[in-house]
Amino acid sequence: MGEQVAVIVGGSPRGGSLNGAVKMYDFDGNLVREFFGEEPGSYFGSSVLAVDMNNDQIDDLLVGAPMGSGSTYDEGYVYVYLSITRSYQAKLTGSRKTGARFGTLISTLGDIDLDGYQDIAISAPFEDDGIGAVYIYRGGSKGIEIVYSQRLSPSSFQGNSGNVRGFGLGISKGKDIDGNGHNDLVVGAFKSGQVFVIKTRSIIDFQLSLDTNVSSIGNGPIAIKYCIYYTQKGKVKDVRLVNFKVKLNMDYRVNGENNFEHTWVVPLERGACENLTVTIQPSMIDIQPFRITLSADVTQTEAIALGQNKIEKLIPFSHGCGDDNVCQTDISLEASSDKKLLVLGLDNTLNLDIFADNHGEPGYQCLLYLNIPVELDYRNKDKCKKNESLICPFASSLPSTANMHLKFDITHLTTDKDSILVQFEIKCLGRNLTPNKQAFVWNVVTKNSPYIEGKSEPNNLYYGNEDTSDQEITHTFTVGNFGPSPAKLVVTFLLPIVDKEANLFKVLSVKGLLNGHSISCSQKYRNNERGHRPENFLVEYVNKSVILDCSDNDSACVEISCDGGYLYRSSETATFDIKINADLKSLGSRYKSEQFKDSIIYVSSAFLNNSTTRIENYASTLIFSASKNSVPLWIYIVGALIGCLLLLLVIFLLYKCHFFDRVYKEKLNDERLMGQGVETKDPGIDNPNDNVYSE
Repeated sequence: MGEQVAVIVGGSPRGGSLNGAVKMYDFDGNLVREFFGEEPGSYFGSSVLAVDMNNDQIDDLLVGAPMGSGSTYDEGYVYVYLSITRSYQAKLTGSRKTGARFGTLISTLGDIDLDGYQDIAISAPFEDDGIGAVYIYRGGSKGIEIVYSQRLSPSSFQGNSGNVRGFGLGISKGKDIDGNGHNDLVVGAFKSGQVFVIKTRSIIDFQLSLDTNVSSIGNGPIAIKYCIYYTQKGKVKDVRLVNFKVKLNMDYRVNGENNFEHTWVVPLERGACENLTVTIQPSMIDIQPFRITLSADVTQTEAIALGQNKIEKLIPFSHGCGDDNVCQTDISLEASSDKKLLVLGLDNTLNLDIFADNHGEPGYQCLLYLNIPVELDYRNKDKCKKNESLICPFASSLPSTANMHLKFDITHLTTDKDSILVQFEIKCLGRNLTPNKQAFVWNVVTKNSPYIEGKSEPNNLYYGNEDTSDQEITHTFTVGNFGPSPAKLVVTFLLPIVDKEANLFKVLSVKGLLNGHSISCSQKYRNNERGHRPENFLVEYVNKSVILDCSDNDSACVEISCDGGYLYRSSETATFDIKINADLKSLGSRYKSEQFKDSIIYVSSAFLNNSTTRIENYASTLIFSASKNSVPLWIYIVGALIGCLLLLLVIFLLYKCHFFDRVYKEKLNDERLMGQGVETKDPGIDNPNDNVYSE
């Protein structure tokens, strides 16, 4: 396997603890090197071949493992080792078909394509349910090409695919049997008793050429000449004419037809050419280089064509920018806006005007590169493309000055932004002498006034009766925002649940809603650390009530944290319903000794951290003692009886005092009788001693 050292290579497919082995010995019987398989039962070493694949004058080694399982079973591998002193280059796998046993035989074909490197054939005689196949691999400067160049199977030959079995159980070395300068191959199909002689077709090398009469495009016509030329490899020149399918494609700016397709019959070593004259549409403002593409494919099967089947030519436009036709611009940028200060929520759009001033050679195909925060939405972004920056067309030509108006939607800005930065630069074809990247900054202010309202349902409860049971309380908090700017909706609730002696309250559920969507909340237990009550607490109850809130150092509390995003509009409100179970029986036991207290006040607190201030409020439930507010029934009965007796006594006394006599009625009757001439008992109305009539 080298110029100075000759070795003997032998395979041992059941050696190496059934992994298989390949050993190299010199002619004195000394072991030079050995290789081992990777998989038990793969029959690594059942086929070996030494051949120089990369023309480094040192043979390379190929080792077959036809029963390597692969992803199924018996797919087969071939290992390639470059030179005796190097590790293996690659593992060839063919088509990875189940049961193929790729690598059963390996044979050298010589240089069948006359590219200067050795080629090989590898058989997979059990592929396709026992039909078989043979794979051709080409050599190259870096060793063997990992992907096979051709797959031979009985289906490649007319009328022979149906009854062939074991195609590839025998393969020959490459030999030129028809004298055309290319080695041929013989493949045996042992199981069906057939032999296939596979002849190598003639190989041609072809070249394409594409020329124009101009190096840059101005106002005149463009003369195009495109040609095909080929030569034949090998000592026999039997391919005198070759059919090519030729395509010439030009970009959209050409006047008239821009795609041409022909079939050419090209003679050997003489070639064929065609000339074409085109003009460019004068109204075109796209001055990207003019593109012409020429491609060709062989349409006959008598020869194999090698060569570059596609070439391309780019012709720049003449810009009037010196001999090199490369414009050197000198662009400076300025920007202005109709506002410098943004009120979040009040301003929904943002305007920016960009002015470009070019002091150098003309600029063409100028693009505006914008770096904007994700919260900004450019109104005309459909005309732009998104890369690392937003790239928008600025001007097709920039001889001196140009400007562009930009409008952004800023409705998605959040309160954590105190400024908006937009960076921009302009790039044109050619080179700009000085960098022109600029930035514009708007300051952002927030104007909002969030609030919290709390209420309890029910407002009052009673404890202390023998039949008192647990009672459910709902504390509802409403969070809103006055002002145009969004307010961050992060609320914390504190609810007392236990004092040092008893578990009195239990949080049953928390439900937050904003615009019909649930708000995520979490709970945790904590000891009180606030140490003060809300300033607007009803202080008149303090001296007569027991207050249960999270300012009491003896209380344990539940802290509920809710994050609802933002309140964007003043009409938006978020509601939080917190359901609490009150153990009224335990309350009665706990506070029955509080002789001078009229009630218990249960207080839950809510806190909203605004950007500048801390907003808080509370909800409270009054719990009265039923025992202190009740009066025995007999007191009501005795009181009613005493009242009735007093009333009768007063009536009797008034009667004895003639309070109920009707004096004026008798006097009126006497006057009526006197008027009729009847003498009355009472001589006068006002005074009994007075005479009614005078003489």
